[in-house]
Amino acid sequence: WIATASHAIVAEPSTLTGSIGIYAGKFNLDGLYKKIGFSHDRVIRGASADFWSSSRSFSSEERLRLRGILQGGYERFVERVATSRNMSREEVDAIAQGRVWTGAQALEIGLVDELGGLDRALALALEKADIPEDAQIHLEIFPERGTFFQMLVNKMVYRAPEVTGIRRFIPGRLIGESPVLRLLTETPRLVLMPFDVTIH
Repeated sequence: WIATASHAIVAEPSTLTGSIGIYAGKFNLDGLYKKIGFSHDRVIRGASADFWSSSRSFSSEERLRLRGILQGGYERFVERVATSRNMSREEVDAIAQGRVWTGAQALEIGLVDELGGLDRALALALEKADIPEDAQIHLEIFPERGTFFQMLVNKMVYRAPEVTGIRRFIPGRLIGESPVLRLLTETPRLVLMPFDVTIH
């Protein structure tokens, strides 16, 4: 969807390209709630005010409504791709419907303009923007690449201002004797986690 606004699309031969498709649904967790003894009340006003409620399934009417919403979104998606790739709606629909293609396949069917990596994409961007090849440009890559140890620690550590830090859990004598623990405790607030945590 985002790529449809671009002047050109570059993909690695093995890049997963697509899919041009849209789907949605919900889980009915009512049985789970009962099993774990979780109960809640809700106040609703309107026939489908609790359309996305996780404690009931869609009604037949709501399923039809959702299907219409999804079909409308899919049609807009296909039209955007058709316009940006100079293809007919039928041509796009034939390669869409949620399929995923490699970059090499996407080039053959017209979803990308050429094969290449970041260097080729940057060169093409400079060319499209009429910027000379020898111009000084500054490229910032996010997230910043760290050392192997920093990447390892970032996978294990969750930083949160409301947590007082791992110093409270580890005796100071042990921290002093361990370079690894000293490094970990340089960041004032850390909690070791067995998984990545993302807060939105």
